[in-house]
Amino acid sequence: MRETGESELRVPFTFVAPEDWGAGIGGHPLGVWVADQRRYHRERARWTPSA
Repeated sequence: MRETGESELRVPFTFVAPEDWGAGIGGHPLGVWVADQRRYHRERARWTPSA
């Protein structure tokens, strides 16, 4: 993972959280989750009526 210095965090699509992160996120495909969140946000923004 790498911070860009802006408001975006770059997470490779294939990144999986290490098991030792604990708290129920160890082993979770974090890269997939971030990509999904970005896609959902784009879709929501596209279908939200503007004022």
